[in-house]
Amino acid sequence: MTDLWGTPPRSYAQWMDCVETLRRRTVPAEQLRLLALGALPEGEAMALRLEPRLTEAVNAMLNRAARHLTARLNQCLEWGEAEEIPRALRRFRRETEACLFFRELSFLPADYRRALEDSFRQEAQRCWDQVVEPLRLRCAQTPDARWEDLLHPLKRIRLFAE
Repeated sequence: MTDLWGTPPRSYAQWMDCVETLRRRTVPAEQLRLLALGALPEGEAMALRLEPRLTEAVNAMLNRAARHLTARLNQCLEWGEAEEIPRALRRFRRETEACLFFRELSFLPADYRRALEDSFRQEAQRCWDQVVEPLRLRCAQTPDARWEDLLHPLKRIRLFAE
């Protein structure tokens, strides 16, 4: 895959292009790291205009990760691949961690970044709990050794590092 953007965004227009790309599709982690080097020289007024669009993009990224997780888990359940479930959960964890790229955008107000992070973490945790808790119950209730073996990784894998 070629770079989506070769240099960090340095204007409102470039940021809007990046945010729109984030909203529409999955972006590799190295591209997200490049965003942290970006700037918004137009000032606070433009940052305020960017905030709602950035929030939409982060929400879209989380929704996409949740859809991928749900699809993969359904496939694992359908095909009897319990041993693949931890991999799907770790992928979701990596994808949600990548969504937190905005914490590094120092041109955004700290209050906004903190509020977005808090909101994001709550929603991501809700998604995680909706998936993991039923899996834990199934593992505990199913006499199949593959499901019993899955219980330990389900207890060990955490969405966010504490």
